[in-house]
Amino acid sequence: MLLKAVDYRKKEDCPDKIMWLKGDILNGSHQVIGDHTRCANYFCDGTDKRNFKNLVPELEECGLFQNLKDTSRLLSDNSSSLLEDVDSNYA
Repeated sequence: MLLKAVDYRKKEDCPDKIMWLKGDILNGSHQVIGDHTRCANYFCDGTDKRNFKNLVPELEECGLFQNLKDTSRLLSDNSSSLLEDVDSNYA
């Protein structure tokens, strides 16, 4: 999911592509558990949206969804590095 979003946004000639990638990453916490209402058209088609149960309400009820969103937010804060292929690996 993340790689598809990064690859797509890298190819865009748009000054807002970092902002759009952040949104894609934040949406990932919804998409991976069946809520496709926020998915961009490039990312998933109608088939994806119909074939999965939306588990967001269940995960919100037990408190796990907030953890997933927090993790997505940490990753989205590094969107510009993802677009520039920057990492912290010195090897």
